[in-house]
Amino acid sequence: MICCAECKKEFSWEQAYHQRNTPGSEQYNPPGGGNFRPRAFCPNCGSLVAEWDIDRSEDSNRWKWYGDNVDLNKGKDLPRSPLTLWGHPIVQGSEAPFEVVRIDVEKVKTII
Repeated sequence: MICCAECKKEFSWEQAYHQRNTPGSEQYNPPGGGNFRPRAFCPNCGSLVAEWDIDRSEDSNRWKWYGDNVDLNKGKDLPRSPLTLWGHPIVQGSEAPFEVVRIDVEKVKTII
């Protein structure tokens, strides 16, 4: 089980909300990375808990915990791939832009 640093509630990856591409992330990605920045949100409060880490200088291409979730979930498994089917996908029309670190869970639930 994963614990959200914001609301302190536990959930499994199968309950999380995720978006594969994040609008506006191209300016934070390495050259050629485009908008590919998968992110995962808490199903309880909608806070961002993890995101895909692309860093060519460190040769990293993996999930990483976001913010205070680093310490709270230390040693807990992250999904192996951004392409693996898990959780609830957020439909393209309601994806949160890069600057947004919390989604409106009730709004997302009604769309899915």
